[in-house]
Amino acid sequence: MKKIGDLLKTARKESGLTVDQIAVELGFATRSSVYQMEGRDKLDFTLLKKVCTLYNKPISYFVDYVDTPKTDKDELNKSEMAYSKSDKSFVNEIYEKDQKIISLQDKIIDLQREIIDLTKKVKD
Repeated sequence: MKKIGDLLKTARKESGLTVDQIAVELGFATRSSVYQMEGRDKLDFTLLKKVCTLYNKPISYFVDYVDTPKTDKDELNKSEMAYSKSDKSFVNEIYEKDQKIISLQDKIIDLQREIIDLTKKVKD
């Protein structure tokens, strides 16, 4: 089974972003934090969402793989394949809804900043 860190490394290279750019975008203090993230077996969902946005990948890119013992290299159990497709659909739906939530949260933050600015003007 591929570790999520391996997938993160591949996605980073495909993105064309430098490690320094990624560190800044993810809010890491150093570029070594990016390499540490790529060495993990697991990843926090909040960080995964940020990574997906940054690398322009669906969450299913990082979680849609099935580790199955195979007797024949090209053979995959049909029930596992069906589960994988169902899981991918579910994960993509969650990702799309999370993206909508993030967008709305960004709008709320912008409105809160406008309120703060207006409040400062009123006080002056």
